Amino acid sequence: MPRRSAESLSVPPPQELVRRADPPEELTPDEAAEWRAIVDAMPTSWLERGAHPLLVQLVRHISAARVIAARLQDKRLSAPAWSRLHRELANQSKAIASLAKALRLAPSARYSARKTLSQALPRPWEFGG
Repeated sequence: MPRRSAESLSVPPPQELVRRADPPEELTPDEAAEWRAIVDAMPTSWLERGAHPLLVQLVRHISAARVIAARLQDKRLSAPAWSRLHRELANQSKAIASLAKALRLAPSARYSARKTLSQALPRPWEFGG
């Protein structure tokens, strides 16, 4: 068995790393934390620069929805105030769903029925005959 050279045994240099996008300075600390959580949960190339304005709005809506939800926990709210806050929360939820869909963040946005079906069915040449 021939000896292998040190060069052939060496580890190749790492490929250039794709850096994850940092949150914009304009975001609050809570919004920046949400930004990082979303960006870190997705593949590195998922959120391109053009999607950043949508992501900024998404994290703002998420933060606003949390504030509204916390205010809804107040037992001293009058019925009209509770109703108004509940409508605001529903509007925030709609905006969050719309932006998440536009950014394709939900697993269902990455789901391809055609691909899944083709993977589930046996190919004609795989039938046992």
